[in-house]
Amino acid sequence: MNLQEIQLHKKQIDVLLPGKRVFEALAVLKRLVDASLVYEFNNELANIKTSYQYMLQFFASGAADPEQEKMLTSIITQIYTLRDKCIIHLSQTDSFDFFFARYQSLKQVNLSQLLEQYNNITNKYNLLVSADVDQQNQPAINDLLQQREKAVVVIFNKIWCTFPLSSSEANALRGVFDDNEVESDVKSVLVSALFLGICKFFDEQKLALLLHAYCNCSTHDVQIRAIVAFVLVMYIYQNRTHFSSQIQVLLDNASQQPCFQSDLKSVFNRLIRSRNTENITKLMREDLMPNLLKIRSDIFDKIKDKNTTADLLNLEANPEWQEWLDKSGISKKMEELNELQFEGGDVFISAFSHLKSFPFFNTIANWFLPYNSNHSSIKNSFSDDKAALLSTLIKSAPVLCDSDKYSLCFSLSGMPDNQLQMMMNQFHAQQEQLKEMADESKANDHINRDRLINQYVQDLYRFFKLYSRRRDFPAIFDSDLNLINIPLLAPYMHNKESISIAAEFYFKNGFYNDAISYYKFLLDNWNDNDMIIYQKIGFAYQLQGDFEHAVDYYLKYDIINDSDLWNLQHIAACYKALKNNDKSFEYYLKAYDLKPESITTCLSLGHHYLEKSQLDEALKYYYKVDYLDTKKHRSWRPIAWCSFLKGDFEQSRNYYEKIINNLTPTAHDYLNYGHLVLCSQGITGAIDFYVKALNKFENKHDVFAKAFNADAQVLTEKGIDVATLPLICDTVFLKNEQNPQ
Repeated sequence: MNLQEIQLHKKQIDVLLPGKRVFEALAVLKRLVDASLVYEFNNELANIKTSYQYMLQFFASGAADPEQEKMLTSIITQIYTLRDKCIIHLSQTDSFDFFFARYQSLKQVNLSQLLEQYNNITNKYNLLVSADVDQQNQPAINDLLQQREKAVVVIFNKIWCTFPLSSSEANALRGVFDDNEVESDVKSVLVSALFLGICKFFDEQKLALLLHAYCNCSTHDVQIRAIVAFVLVMYIYQNRTHFSSQIQVLLDNASQQPCFQSDLKSVFNRLIRSRNTENITKLMREDLMPNLLKIRSDIFDKIKDKNTTADLLNLEANPEWQEWLDKSGISKKMEELNELQFEGGDVFISAFSHLKSFPFFNTIANWFLPYNSNHSSIKNSFSDDKAALLSTLIKSAPVLCDSDKYSLCFSLSGMPDNQLQMMMNQFHAQQEQLKEMADESKANDHINRDRLINQYVQDLYRFFKLYSRRRDFPAIFDSDLNLINIPLLAPYMHNKESISIAAEFYFKNGFYNDAISYYKFLLDNWNDNDMIIYQKIGFAYQLQGDFEHAVDYYLKYDIINDSDLWNLQHIAACYKALKNNDKSFEYYLKAYDLKPESITTCLSLGHHYLEKSQLDEALKYYYKVDYLDTKKHRSWRPIAWCSFLKGDFEQSRNYYEKIINNLTPTAHDYLNYGHLVLCSQGITGAIDFYVKALNKFENKHDVFAKAFNADAQVLTEKGIDVATLPLICDTVFLKNEQNPQ
């Protein structure tokens, strides 16, 4: 059986079991078992079939069976597990997936022995470092340090690639989490190994261990990683976890932890905010950084002393530079970036995404390693004095996740000593401020835990998005991460505050489908009296082009408040988009009655009358806009065109000259002025304006011809011979060719 057939059978079972179509699923499972040629798998399948047959026979007898649902759940779980065991067995030799390569190399390795080896190495290491400093055997210590790091990596890989986790293995890991002598860094890495393993193949034992780590480990770092991983697993496998009685019991126990509710809320908010990371990265890559690079040379030109190094971070010290930055728009972008960071946005991934190619990141376990200045990769990159200072500063930076801290260290390791010293001096000046931020965070337990959650989510995001073999892992952060529909978490997730925050975040950042879903959830579950929600749902639909649904929600709001100008205008605009001009006109009139001086309403009514060729009525509203709109001059173009259609060429010329002399004329401005000159003065003067229109159309003849011919009827009504229109176009093309502008 080839890999494509294996995946096909996997997907078939995934479709069948959520609907409890067990008989059909067993038939598909048999094909996998037969292909595996493993005797034990045949026995497991036979036992599952027998159990299911007994259950069906009892059901057919009509007798009440209080254990039926429990038994059915057990059978479904066994089918999933046997299916995954078959997939691993059938794929391990042919698949290039990283999981199967690691599985094959480690399947004969005993986890308990690996843990024992790690303990032995750690004991030797602790013994050596306990000696007086001047008597320490540094080469031996360094060697043991690297041995211990390698042991952790092997343990990580073994946990990740073990399926299913046996009871003895689960007990061994439970002992690690309960042992206060084991470093929290190691426990944190093991939590990530459990999570990565479940991502590949669901294992209830591993999921239970995540909850055990959350409830029983004493350090915040381990607890936080465990709860983040747990929530993500519940999201990925929401169709498989909701009927697990074991997970329900463990979750009920976890919910008794003092920080559980606030932790869950923070995880919810941080995962939601990760959805905006791509937008932030795009802002950095396509907007802010190109503009900074563009102005960089100009900034240095303004510096008197060319021998000094300018610090872009201190430009505010020179008022002239700051004024220049304000005019360039960079200050506004920086403010926007600061706001995104304040709201929890991941503003650093753009800078650090290019710093994940160091050899350190070729090892999967290292992506999840808490920052440790004693790690051999750090110690080997710097001299002792520089490593100590730099690592202290980096570790105290509360805004960087662990992965980025390692990236920063490695990127600085190749920096010349003089530049490195200069940077460290600058860091040293800011050290107290960073220390104050870190201390403040640690002093507030909730803030500290929320910060740790944010950092771990960022670590996960970087791995699943930037790891060189990321395609071997599920694209978790490409999904909608809709956490409100997870059955077992619903009692804890369904609070109005969190849902409202999520809805507003999605709405603000343009995730309109998600915003609609969350707003509707608020309406359905809390009968929310905030009628603005109807408007926001309507606006979200409108921005997606779903004008029919948009009108429905705007009208629901209109029932409550029929004197809301904004709402009336948007109802009218949606009806206009739906080509229901009568309804659109009706609501624009309502808006006009409410606020006659509204420029938007007057313009829209003018456009309505223009489309109906009621030029005098249209001009009445356009002139009103001209009177009210003293800055944007939005009515100049329609007044010029209406006047031309009426035959008032003088008035039309007056406004077109205003447009050309005071605004930025468009291709259609020159085209329309050309029409005016053609009809009032003849072809000679018109050609020049048509050529300018062609240039604005980027010299695309077909685009110009299409726009010109669209006005053919208007021109013929003004006395232009239709037979001359093609000749006019060709004359324009010829003159432009002879005298290119």
